[in-house]
Amino acid sequence: MNEVLECVIFATADGVDRDDFMEAAEASMQWARSQEGFVSRELFETDDGRWIDTVRWASMDAAHAAAAGIVTA
Repeated sequence: MNEVLECVIFATADGVDRDDFMEAAEASMQWARSQEGFVSRELFETDDGRWIDTVRWASMDAAHAAAAGIVTA
């Protein structure tokens, strides 16, 4: 198996409420779970307020298909 790990490190924009962000993150999780080839996702908050979002896909093709689909979701 050639799983793919997608990793994004980011900070939310100034003024973004943490609870609102977490609600949006959960909605995006539901979308990700529905994608073919989705394996898992973990979201971490660092001590300095940044976020690390990791998504594991079954293949590079699955990751690319999801990336293309998120634009239209």
